[in-house]
Amino acid sequence: MSEAPHSADYIHDERFDWWSRDFLRLLKSRAIGDEIMTSLADFGVGEGHWSLGLLDAFVDLREVTGVDREREWCERSAKNMLSARRISPIALSNRM
Repeated sequence: MSEAPHSADYIHDERFDWWSRDFLRLLKSRAIGDEIMTSLADFGVGEGHWSLGLLDAFVDLREVTGVDREREWCERSAKNMLSARRISPIALSNRM
């Protein structure tokens, strides 16, 4: 029997709805204004909740690097990013 990945009891689909997309766009505008960002690093990526939420705020993102100690989370976040159809498979890179 395999052990569940770290934080498995806390990472669920409802996390995708924790943050309003409008609020995340507001945070981005207050932090960097209209500056163009093309890459994002998400440390402790889990299923990519933060990265996916930030895709709407950072409309010019072309690359997301997800870092997590658990291979399963890296694989799930990659799948979720590809499902969002905003990041191409070539540009998406997950590292352990």
